[in-house]
Amino acid sequence: MLNLPHCLTCSKILGDYRSKYCKKHAYIAEKNSMWKGEKVQYTQLHTWVKSRLPKPKLCENCKKVPPYDLANITGKYTRELLNWKWFCRKCHMKSDGRLVKFISHTNAGKKGKDNGNYKHGKYCKDRFFK
Repeated sequence: MLNLPHCLTCSKILGDYRSKYCKKHAYIAEKNSMWKGEKVQYTQLHTWVKSRLPKPKLCENCKKVPPYDLANITGKYTRELLNWKWFCRKCHMKSDGRLVKFISHTNAGKKGKDNGNYKHGKYCKDRFFK
């Protein structure tokens, strides 16, 4: 029997003697010539983590609602999967401190305070309903 080469990842028999990996595993992660390691950008890092961190049925924080967001816990954007959790939108905004800012901004608009932004409704009415 011939001693045919096998893929180093999945052990599939290879037809080409020069290859170390099958077509499915040839260009994954570090083997890809475009691999950036830790210099990866925000969107690509989220995509990489989403493909490796399974999405649970419920939010990892409140355990009530299905998760929608992949949240970075430590603030350091690395490929360490322990730094990432699946949160519902409310828990994600709470963990980032965005929920408090959102509520204060919304309440300021309702009270009619001019905080440097457009008053709710006035901008739309003047611009789109002429």
